[in-house]
Amino acid sequence: MNKAAKSILVDETGTHLTAGDIRPKRDLAEVPQAGGIDDLIAMAINKDLDMDKLDRLLAVKEREENKTAYAAFVVAISQFQAECPTVKKTGTVTDKNGKQLYTYPRFDSIMKTIQPHMQKNGLSVRFNSDISDGKVKVRCMVSHVGGYTDESFFTCPVEASMAGGANASQRTASANAFAKRYAMMNALNIAGSDYDDDDAQLLGAPPVTITPEQAAELRDEVESIDGDERFFCNWLCKVDSFDEIPERQLAKAKKAIAEQKKAKQ
Repeated sequence: MNKAAKSILVDETGTHLTAGDIRPKRDLAEVPQAGGIDDLIAMAINKDLDMDKLDRLLAVKEREENKTAYAAFVVAISQFQAECPTVKKTGTVTDKNGKQLYTYPRFDSIMKTIQPHMQKNGLSVRFNSDISDGKVKVRCMVSHVGGYTDESFFTCPVEASMAGGANASQRTASANAFAKRYAMMNALNIAGSDYDDDDAQLLGAPPVTITPEQAAELRDEVESIDGDERFFCNWLCKVDSFDEIPERQLAKAKKAIAEQKKAKQ
């Protein structure tokens, strides 16, 4: 009997191998027992499985890894959203005369607020920007240490003119900051309190105001509770009359008046 035949020749289950499948027992110690996709791939390599079958095993492995990574990402993003505080509005928007119209959360303020909670949950964020045809398209990528990355896109026009006479570079930078903020807040599903936003007055014009009919209705409501129009409007959104109230503030104005009526009853 030759030297090979004297060796103890068994497969992974202890069954004696045929001549065409001979593997010395000392080699089998390097092959893991079947129990997962990695074990199956190792066994396939050890048995010189053809490349087509090996590719299919690798594809299965990739799908399983992606599922695991996505599940870990969902847990992490859910925990982040539960922990993340409301972003403070530290930026201001003014009209051409310097009068403050409203506030919004600045990008640096958002990052300062969310970064500790992102790091705690294994999350990170990065951006790519593409500027073409007078628009800035920002791609926000939120990644988890487990390997999964989610994406959000936001496109913003670079306005031809802005309040304050900003130059072309400043207008582009403003549009980029605006798009980055929206892309990230969409990806993370977060927002500032009473969130309304117009970074550096991108539109270069005052916001849309309420209609004359709506202004007259609010004026009557305030007068019915002996309120002062200028005081109320200045408190609401730093304007002097109901005719200047932005449309987005209408619901807030009505709610405030209703609360005052209820308090007087």
